[in-house]
Amino acid sequence: MSIRSQDKQTLDYQEGAVQQFVPPLTPATIQRAREGLAAAHELSANNLVHEELLASEAIANGRSALKSAVNNVVLYCDRLSTAFSG
Repeated sequence: MSIRSQDKQTLDYQEGAVQQFVPPLTPATIQRAREGLAAAHELSANNLVHEELLASEAIANGRSALKSAVNNVVLYCDRLSTAFSG
């Protein structure tokens, strides 16, 4: 068996294996894929907008993550100074 015919057999085998797991590429399949991709993009965009709205609300209410972290550090330092001064 020549290398070319062996390569062709391997390619035929791989193609057959792919066809078992991948649906045929039809206009309906392509349309479903486009709709799924659009839905995923929409969901992702909605999640980003929601997260940004929550972050904006937290900042507006003075509860930003940075401010909270700074307050925690200040409280910790106060507790340490109290513990070592008494």
